[in-house]
Amino acid sequence: GSIPAAGILDRLLERYHGYSSRPAIMGLAAAIAIPASVSMLVVSRIDYAFTAVGVFMFITATANALVPTMLQDLIPAPLRARIFAIWSFLVSIFSALGPLIAGLLSDFAVQRNLLQAITITIVPALIVSACCSAYSKFRCARKRNTSPPFSIALNVPTRATTSVATMRHISFKLA
Repeated sequence: GSIPAAGILDRLLERYHGYSSRPAIMGLAAAIAIPASVSMLVVSRIDYAFTAVGVFMFITATANALVPTMLQDLIPAPLRARIFAIWSFLVSIFSALGPLIAGLLSDFAVQRNLLQAITITIVPALIVSACCSAYSKFRCARKRNTSPPFSIALNVPTRATTSVATMRHISFKLA
């Protein structure tokens, strides 16, 4: 559900906002996920808790589904494998840090209340994510062009049909 939702939102908003639609979707999803995560603290029934967790996970998964698309748009083909490897490494590190921080908070700060520790861990990360996405969206929207907000220029060696090595300059507009 989250990948089709992200794709539909991306296609609908891209017509009007260009490349700035993706950071906008990500920032909006992060902002919506904040009340969903806080609601886990105030629910009184287990079915409400499962609903709050489900809504939270759907919203954050929808936001994260756009990251690979943005990386493909921003990074030239010769560098994509390296960037995706770095991105995967960072995701792995931060995926491990979240439970570690929540566990430490649960043990030492909030009297073993795991939901409260998770919320204390999640909310600041979502606020930072929403702010970064908003900055990126407004930076891209300020330029009012259809080129990606970030770009890289590099020389890629290619072979011409006459077997003479040539250099093809691939450049992307800097924002």
